Amino acid sequence: MIAKLYSDYVKSDSRSFESDKQFITAPIYYVNGSPHLGHLYTSVAVDILHRFALLFGESFFSIGTDEHGQKVEQSAQRNKCETQDYVDSMYIEFYKLMNAANIKYDAFVRTSSKKHKDNVLNFWDKLCKKGDVYEGAYSGWYSTRDEQFYSEDEVSDGANGKIAKISNSPVEWLEEKCMFFKLSKYQNILLDYYKKNKDIIKPSSRYNETIGMLEAGIPDLAVTRSRFSWGVSCGEGQVIYVWVDALSNYITAMENNVDYWINDMIHIIGKDILKFHAIYWPALLLSADYALPKRIYAHGWWTVNKEKMSKSLGNVIDPFEILNKYGIDQLRYCIMKEMSFGQDGDFDHERIKNRINTELANVIGNLTQRILSFVWKEYEETLEINSIDENDYELLKCWDECLENSYSAMKEQQIHVYLEEVRKAAAKTNQYVDGAAPWKCDDANKRRILSVGIECIKRMALILSPVMPEMSKKILNILGCEINIDSWFKSINYRKLDKPSPLFSRIIG
Repeated sequence: MIAKLYSDYVKSDSRSFESDKQFITAPIYYVNGSPHLGHLYTSVAVDILHRFALLFGESFFSIGTDEHGQKVEQSAQRNKCETQDYVDSMYIEFYKLMNAANIKYDAFVRTSSKKHKDNVLNFWDKLCKKGDVYEGAYSGWYSTRDEQFYSEDEVSDGANGKIAKISNSPVEWLEEKCMFFKLSKYQNILLDYYKKNKDIIKPSSRYNETIGMLEAGIPDLAVTRSRFSWGVSCGEGQVIYVWVDALSNYITAMENNVDYWINDMIHIIGKDILKFHAIYWPALLLSADYALPKRIYAHGWWTVNKEKMSKSLGNVIDPFEILNKYGIDQLRYCIMKEMSFGQDGDFDHERIKNRINTELANVIGNLTQRILSFVWKEYEETLEINSIDENDYELLKCWDECLENSYSAMKEQQIHVYLEEVRKAAAKTNQYVDGAAPWKCDDANKRRILSVGIECIKRMALILSPVMPEMSKKILNILGCEINIDSWFKSINYRKLDKPSPLFSRIIG
């Protein structure tokens, strides 16, 4: 094969990728219960999208805890403690989970904080000044669990009384004076907007669901409650509806940068809160004269061994336990590969173990260990690429295509597609090393093959850094590279290598 200069191969740089800016959000988590697998999954997904965007541009990531509402007040009463003490204790659990899962957020919003409550009242004032809030009374079926009223056609008979069809939550007939928001005023505006901008709500099934809800008609929304006091008071014995309060957290997160970031807002949510984010929130934003989100992406739910998670079945997954059991980087990778983002997924311990053993230990870990160990033993230093042959060229182009395809996938929040692109490129690199067999070559070809191998390891670590930040940092520190996309297009400088150690251990049993 004819050798060619490596410099002739390197034609592009990071400027060929758009420099992005985004404000990406996870939903704030309700503190009436402990963190579970769903909280871990959403947080990791947003963290990965955030870290990936940071490779190419700017990203701001907010998360937090939803600490108001009747359910929280009742949970505190059951625990025989003051409500603020209760939410303080529950917030700690979610804060610990973020640290345990290596979540790199920029803002953590607590809705019971003074800063947030002041922002909610400011937002409320904008709605009132727009003339979109009026006094009235509501009679209907109310679910305390969902913090929501349901119409007659949204409830059915359950074993112990009426239940909400969509959530199976018990409901009771209630009548109360409250303030209403003119949600119906924005029905046709939103319907027309979404039909002209079909890419805003993803996946397509959630877009269709939203269009269906809007076409069916949306009544005005009761936006205050008077039967409990734990919330943001707006006077005359009324507290602001917990969802108006909670959704305003995105404005609190940005503080003085709202105008700068609001046009780049991306919400990652579970499909159960689609209505609140795709209908209520945009209508409230329009009323308060804010821009609408750029993307609302609703992911699926988890089952465990094909069964719904349930305390009675004893199959609830403790996120702290599995992080400790499998390792942080390993679990972050596996839960994102187990579910096609936007679809439902099933958590199975055997599949997690198999994925760690095959994809992480056998492919990624083995590739890194065999190349770096060989280079360390033979040369004790990194090797610079001088020339490449056709096989080298094709492999390096494979990684460039991986980067381009990953970038395109992540612009659409297709995390599983991006990870599969990386896995395929890593597998091809393993095949390349097997076929080239540097241990059989003369010194010149051995150096060439190993230098290409090191380059591929560098690229693999860079592209996987959003998913497995600690593993990537370990590899890139050995190679003397920084975690930014410019490193992709720069040759590795001479560096004396430390003795490499295995990245992942196989799980036996």
